[in-house]
Amino acid sequence: MKKTIQYALKLAEKFYNKEVIIKRIKSENNYVFLLDLGDSKKVLKIEKSIGNESWRLKKEVYLISKLKKTTIPLPNIEHYDFSGKVIPNPWIIMEHMGDKDLNKLFTTKNNSEIKDLFRELGRYLAEIHKISFNKQGFIFHDNIEKEVFEDYINNSLKTSRGKLIKSGKIEKEILDKAEKVILKFRDSNECKLCHNDFGSWQALIRDKKISAIIDWELARSSDPVYDYAKSELMLSIWSGNVKEFRKGYEEVNKLPLDYEKISIPYKVLESLKIMTFFIGNKSNFNKTKKMLFKLLEIKK
Repeated sequence: MKKTIQYALKLAEKFYNKEVIIKRIKSENNYVFLLDLGDSKKVLKIEKSIGNESWRLKKEVYLISKLKKTTIPLPNIEHYDFSGKVIPNPWIIMEHMGDKDLNKLFTTKNNSEIKDLFRELGRYLAEIHKISFNKQGFIFHDNIEKEVFEDYINNSLKTSRGKLIKSGKIEKEILDKAEKVILKFRDSNECKLCHNDFGSWQALIRDKKISAIIDWELARSSDPVYDYAKSELMLSIWSGNVKEFRKGYEEVNKLPLDYEKISIPYKVLESLKIMTFFIGNKSNFNKTKKMLFKLLEIKK
């Protein structure tokens, strides 16, 4: 950690030549720092991986560049380098777009202004879903790792089921019932940009407006209805204003008439995936398990 702080100081001095206060920001896959320069703030991301393993920040720069011509608010990237010439790790410096995200704002107050922001959030996801690619799969900065929708569903189910059985935190009978529902999924050949982790926690707020949609590293080329259903599920578990979110989305992009039916297998699968991710987090695991029971119409 001392080394990464030294890197942060070196980059701040090189590009801003000012006294800086550095604060660590919690992040899963990158070292992230707030650079307080007095008259302005910046966000520095330093990727943990180097060499051939580093792709996250390259992907972020690529997708933000691709979306610049849309109405979607995005982080303003001021400097970046992936060559290892300044510091060994890939890094980017962005304008600080706000101290709070929409979810934090929702938990402190929920009024008409907040509901308007959730409708706006829905519209932004619909705009994201207008972006097309030529094949399905996980997006990198220079290619798409092809994985058709059917394989994505089956691979996700197999992985999540295996990990949950191994954890012993959920009964096999429940997983069997979930699998039967999931395997009724509707296949898709859609190749639209899907954020794949879209929610109120990804919308930064500044001056009472959504200033940026962030965290693009999980983005895929896939089915937008699945991506919307995942967002709706996560908002139902951790946030709120799902009705407002849907209203905003459908102002731009209408969901299928049978959305309520076709979204159930998607939401059940995503519940398993979320539970797998939070095996070690009792609170989030149980919140998602409760949602899974609701989707499967299981009474405790």
